[in-house]
Amino acid sequence: MAHAARQTNFRLTPVSREELRAIYAITRECFDVPYTVETLADYLNRAGTGFIVARTEGGIVGFAVATATPFPLSLVRRVGEIALIGVLPSHQRQGLGQTLLSASFGHLRGRGMREVRLHVSVDNVGAIALYKRNGMRVAHVVRRYYRNRHDAFRMVGRL
Repeated sequence: MAHAARQTNFRLTPVSREELRAIYAITRECFDVPYTVETLADYLNRAGTGFIVARTEGGIVGFAVATATPFPLSLVRRVGEIALIGVLPSHQRQGLGQTLLSASFGHLRGRGMREVRLHVSVDNVGAIALYKRNGMRVAHVVRRYYRNRHDAFRMVGRL
């Protein structure tokens, strides 16, 4: 199922509010339409410790945001969401995406979630393959999901 990370010179920690500008800079390199600092602050409020960063000696090189269904809905609806995963292009293909995804799954399991969902651009072949390797499947296409009107796959999986 999950593959071990090939790179070991990074550590995962929760993000701090002061680091949101650095995360914003990563979104500018990773996504066609970057997320605003305000949107990232909203994710931090919703995700808490589910908003993690990958650090090297040189700084933050990746991040993930996992949100769990809040109580009391979580008693009925135990579906978590991977809202974002971003890895600087210079650090891609080194196992960091897998490590961030695995940590996000663990975060959601720790909050009682039994299923996970996410959206991914239909063009993001590498991310789609990563999610499939981790037991996720395409549930359906969401037309014009992104602000640039590109389509996304909604993917779902068991935790």
